[in-house]
Amino acid sequence: MKKVRRKLKVLRFYFPRYRSFRNFLRFRKLVLRKGCFDAVYYLRQYTDTANANVSPIWHYYEFGWKEGRNPSPDFNTGYYLNKYPDVEAAGTNPVAHFINWGKSEGRFCNQDQENIFILRNGGIFDEEYYIKTYPEVLDSGMDPAAHFYYKGHKEGKAPCPNFNYAYYAK
Repeated sequence: MKKVRRKLKVLRFYFPRYRSFRNFLRFRKLVLRKGCFDAVYYLRQYTDTANANVSPIWHYYEFGWKEGRNPSPDFNTGYYLNKYPDVEAAGTNPVAHFINWGKSEGRFCNQDQENIFILRNGGIFDEEYYIKTYPEVLDSGMDPAAHFYYKGHKEGKAPCPNFNYAYYAK
């Protein structure tokens, strides 16, 4: 019985109102189900959180996003809030916003995602050509445009038949 009381005391300290605790549980469930929070990444990036001995997801929910911290390597909080000032003005947690509305609205969660979208839709990347010319891309399991963005251009792979690296290397 003492253990239960102690746990309730801790919960009341972190969540003085029941509604706040319910909102946190909803956020936690949503973010973990969608794979948008990486606790190992968060603790490695922000050692002060690890040293404070608090739940990393709770820290992000309560303080981290307001401090511009990233919940995972794939989501950039600062980028999202700067790119979409309406989210910041509303005081909405950016990860929750992205999951609930942002993704379906076509918003990007980081600069790389936006750049890959531009590459794919900007007329310079020919996915059919890229796969046909570099079949090993399919074996990598990566999206072809993402492969070119992260690796292919470094390897000198052409994004389309009319692209000449030798010309641009001059």
